[in-house]
Amino acid sequence: MKKILIFYSVIICISTIFLLVSLNISRDFSFNLPQDPIEDIPLVSQNLENYCTASSIFSEIGDEAFCSQPSLLTEERGIVINLSLNKAFLYDQNKLLYVLPLAYQSPDNKWFESPTGFYRIKTREKLHWSTIGLVWMPYSMQYYEDFFLHGIPYYPNGKELTSTVSGGCLRFKDEVAKQIYDFVKIKDQVLVYTDFSNLQLKDGFSSPMNTNDVFIFKRFYTPLRIFHRFSGDRQNLTYDYYNHTGVDLRLEPQTKDNGVYSIYEGRIVKIVKQEVNTNNNFGNTVIIEHNINGQALYSLYARLTNIRSDLHEGDVIRSGEAIGSLGTSPSDLRQPEDEYLHFEIKTSPVLENPKKGKICLNSSRNYDFCYGNAPSPLESLGYLNPIDFLFIKINSQSNEI
Repeated sequence: MKKILIFYSVIICISTIFLLVSLNISRDFSFNLPQDPIEDIPLVSQNLENYCTASSIFSEIGDEAFCSQPSLLTEERGIVINLSLNKAFLYDQNKLLYVLPLAYQSPDNKWFESPTGFYRIKTREKLHWSTIGLVWMPYSMQYYEDFFLHGIPYYPNGKELTSTVSGGCLRFKDEVAKQIYDFVKIKDQVLVYTDFSNLQLKDGFSSPMNTNDVFIFKRFYTPLRIFHRFSGDRQNLTYDYYNHTGVDLRLEPQTKDNGVYSIYEGRIVKIVKQEVNTNNNFGNTVIIEHNINGQALYSLYARLTNIRSDLHEGDVIRSGEAIGSLGTSPSDLRQPEDEYLHFEIKTSPVLENPKKGKICLNSSRNYDFCYGNAPSPLESLGYLNPIDFLFIKINSQSNEI
């Protein structure tokens, strides 16, 4: 009997040890399970505000991530188009209702480059005849002069345009264009922009502003209509437009860093303190001389809210060193549409065009120097594309244009 009791005691002891070990192993195993990455979870974090609704429509897996991002519009309703991501965002009452794919856009560095900046829906036509492309454009919405949002164009014989060349308009698949057409109203605000998602800073350079806190509100070569002499004339329409001579960087909502920084080591050659509403519209401006690969080039930082009080002409400045700031507060949620940094790279330390003299018509219709916009090609006037100069394009979206 004693032996039987000992035997059962041993069995119970071993079973208890096994159970405890099993529980411990199970607890450890459960604790160490790899967690899914946050970006793979199509839900808005409880700590972030949700700008979507229960009925918001997304076109691709992962688009729900945009629900945590506030609108870049300055009004409650409108359409935002990110050319870097090839996506359109439709907002009403500051809520994101649609995320839709953009099919085609224009090539860069052309006079007819798709305009970026704030605009308005001017017209809505289910079918618009293009006197420039000589094609029908379904679900057409004019957002600036000769530039439209529309579906896939087709010829009078009904054949669709197979070329993916865009002459500056923003082209959507027909079913997507119809969704946008049905949503927008005349005078709705439109923002077209690019960002830094597919850009990598070159070695040795600094960005003029923190790329996590700004977007490219207006890019190099964005067209500005000056005349209306050649409407519908494909050969000469370029002469009706000037093009943007730099890039404009605008603060994101709830940004943390509104500082402006030198892009490279150099020497301050010009400091101009003036109101924005002067003839050149540049406001407070700093120009820095850089020696890059034996060539003297100049970076211009205009429309600054503040310039560092201890900076003087002739001072040496390091790459990434602060120059001044933009905006009255880094946490402004809604900013005026005209508040941004205008940034240029050019071949002379001047506010105006470095080459060819007085070739731009001013408000009095007299020939004057060019400030901020000039006739193309801009390179012939001494301007360089600031984005191409500072950044390398990586993982770019496939835009066959």
